[in-house]
Amino acid sequence: MESNNKNSLGYKVGQALAFVIGVCIAAILVALTVKLILWIL
Repeated sequence: MESNNKNSLGYKVGQALAFVIGVCIAAILVALTVKLILWIL
């Protein structure tokens, strides 16, 4: 039962990390796109 809880917790932490990394990458891409558009304009 303990290993199940650990696996579940690890899975949730992994999902949370993947979500945070995805959000960070999206934010960086948006910032770069905005900078590029402003630079072109």
